[in-house]
Amino acid sequence: MVTVSGYKIRENKSGENFIVLELTGSLEIVQSSVTGNLYATVRRCNMPSTLDEQVAKMMVGSQMEGEIVRVPSEPY
Repeated sequence: MVTVSGYKIRENKSGENFIVLELTGSLEIVQSSVTGNLYATVRRCNMPSTLDEQVAKMMVGSQMEGEIVRVPSEPY
C-alpha cells in the first residue's frame, strides 16, 4: 500500500505553481550491507500532480494499491 503523507506547492520554470504529493510506502525490514544488522524503513517519493491545493489536502491520509520502487533511468 502507498499512503499520501503530505503535499508541497512547487514552482515550475515558467513561474507557475503546482502540487507535488508526498507518498510513503509500506514498512520494510532490510539488512544493512555494511553491518549486517536488520532495520525498519519505508520508501518515500514525490509525485507531481494536476490537483489543486484543496483536493491535495483531502488526499492526505488516503491509501492506494501499489508500491514504491527504484527504477534506473537516463538523466533528463
